[in-house]
Amino acid sequence: MLGKVGAVRQALYLCFPDQPRTEVNSLVDTDKGLKYAIAAFKLEEIPERVMLVSMQYQAAVSLVGFLWITNRRLLFVTAIGNATIGSHPLYREISYSSIRKIIFEQSHWFQNAKLILHLDSEKVLFESIVKPQPLQQFVDYLREKVADPLSLAPDTETMFAEETTNIDLISELERLNNLKKEHAVTEEEFEIAKKKLLSL
Repeated sequence: MLGKVGAVRQALYLCFPDQPRTEVNSLVDTDKGLKYAIAAFKLEEIPERVMLVSMQYQAAVSLVGFLWITNRRLLFVTAIGNATIGSHPLYREISYSSIRKIIFEQSHWFQNAKLILHLDSEKVLFESIVKPQPLQQFVDYLREKVADPLSLAPDTETMFAEETTNIDLISELERLNNLKKEHAVTEEEFEIAKKKLLSL
């Protein structure tokens, strides 16, 4: 059975099918963003597929990073240098049970194919940074994952219960920043709260 790093390599081979495996292996060994993604996987969580995408973060802001399909959840981890807090990347986790609809919009261009997820309370937009075909295969795999609850890990119910208690770091930091802008919290209170969030 593959370990996490081996599973990451296999997922990246599918993401970058035209790249020599030696280049992909080098990326796994040297890229800080991938190292943070590997560290973000929970105990017994195995990455199965990955895509390099941009995620719409706010109206005019997109974050570039890796979107992972694992045996437990969908996980977006920003690439280092794109958006970090201190030395940690931003991340967004989505439980499979919260996905209501998956839309794939093909692009006529090299990039910019879109994956739109309709969740319980919002829509999340991801755009392809690589060729559209690997994203189409990624979306097909995600659809199978969401449609077949038996394909999820055996302790999925426990994981989903844990995920509902996890803080969506991006949303919480955004809310905290808005409170600071509205002068509802002082700069000192903001820094203390931000440190607490990042230590979770």
